[in-house]
Amino acid sequence: MMRFVRTLWRRLREFRADARGNTMILFGFALIPMVGITGAALDYSRAVTLRSELNAIADSAALQAVSMTSIAALPNTPDNGKASAESFFRGEARTLKEQFTLDNVTVTVKKSVTDITATVSYTATSPNYFMPVLGLQTTAVHGSATSTTALPVYMDFYLLLDNSPSMGLGATQADIDTMVANTPASKYGSANANCAFACHQADKPGKDFYALAKKLGVTMRIDVVRQATQQLMDNAAATEVFTDQFRMAIYTFSDSLVKISDLTANLSQAKATANAIDIKLIPSAGYNNDQYTDLDTVLPQINTAIPAPGTGYSSATPQKWLFFVSDGVADESLGGTRRIKPVTLSQCTDIKNRGVQIAVLYTTYYPLPTNAFYNSYVAPWIATNSPTLQQCATPGFFFEVSPNQGVSAAMQALFQKAVAQARLTM
Repeated sequence: MMRFVRTLWRRLREFRADARGNTMILFGFALIPMVGITGAALDYSRAVTLRSELNAIADSAALQAVSMTSIAALPNTPDNGKASAESFFRGEARTLKEQFTLDNVTVTVKKSVTDITATVSYTATSPNYFMPVLGLQTTAVHGSATSTTALPVYMDFYLLLDNSPSMGLGATQADIDTMVANTPASKYGSANANCAFACHQADKPGKDFYALAKKLGVTMRIDVVRQATQQLMDNAAATEVFTDQFRMAIYTFSDSLVKISDLTANLSQAKATANAIDIKLIPSAGYNNDQYTDLDTVLPQINTAIPAPGTGYSSATPQKWLFFVSDGVADESLGGTRRIKPVTLSQCTDIKNRGVQIAVLYTTYYPLPTNAFYNSYVAPWIATNSPTLQQCATPGFFFEVSPNQGVSAAMQALFQKAVAQARLTM
């Protein structure tokens, strides 16, 4: 570039020294503004290119200032992203090929209740090679970039896990078939023949169908739910941005609500406590007319157990989520009469009207054609079970999955979706 300028000035001096005619003199005078205009366009083009490149660096620096790493150290003070963003900008600017002087870089980071915003501004000077003819030695270049991200949300999760005798059903069709094949009438009598359930009875310690399932290596639905719950604790711990951002409480239910773990931010402890998730132990076969899934009692109980939800903007006002994992089949008493039915939607509505979000994971109730009770009392309405549970859930937070299709994956997906929605709706 400088060689071209020197050559141009040499040619101009030659024209000025040439006395051969007025045409050359006039051309020389005309050439000066022509060169000035052309040079100005070239100098301006260089400045525009420089500004574009510096703006791109400013964009990246602003994103870095509000990165999750910066936010994690930012419960109160919004300044920790400034130094790294300015250092990044200056370092990247030094790699540019254009000649320029970086005059100033300013980074501001502001934290509101719901988000954090960073602005990176700069000023620079680009040297001119042609416009000095017109008295302009440099061109000023300036720009800015802004990035905003929502702050992570504090959330409390209440896990309501079905541990009624029906969760002793084999987790897969192969598990069911194994139980049916190993409970012949010749050994257990016609009343208990071909049983797919691992019933857990206190009057038969070590000799009930629960013990048989363990001996045969059968995986029950409750086993899959327990494992999924423990994996959820690991996932939540890995997802946290703030310390104690997520808290978990674990409940099981059959004919009543049972607390497994108090609400805690110690997710490792909650994972260990989840080992206690198991099938309801009943006194004996046929006890209480087998009415062990009292959803009409349990849902109001969990509603009472969940405090009023907050915005999630701080640890003092966490959002509240109910994770309801069940096959959705209620088996309870109405005026002394046994009834089998789906969930009562008004009870789900009562919970959601308080601002508590409900995520439902429906573990599909397998058809049991060898079971006379199923054929008489469950089969006639079981097709409505899934749609009813879907209406119970907050829109978009219903998963239906058979245990062998991945209860754990579905639970993790619900959790991640809940976290993502919380940030979008803040």
